[in-house]
Amino acid sequence: MGELEPGGKFCMSQQIDKKKTIQVRIDVFWHRFLKVLGAQSGRSIRDLIEEVLGDYYTLEDFSEVERRKIK
Repeated sequence: MGELEPGGKFCMSQQIDKKKTIQVRIDVFWHRFLKVLGAQSGRSIRDLIEEVLGDYYTLEDFSEVERRKIK
């Protein structure tokens, strides 16, 4: 929340949320499928999703999205 500084001033934190992770929503069917696939392959659901997204979004695609943001 905030802190009480010496002298009695109350300061709120100015820190910006700098999380390095994001949440991805998947429906029940995909969750069940990835859960079974993960159990069979010995990998986590997160690893499987990261691999698929990494294959889908190449560095060139990412660069294109970043260029569009700048314009």
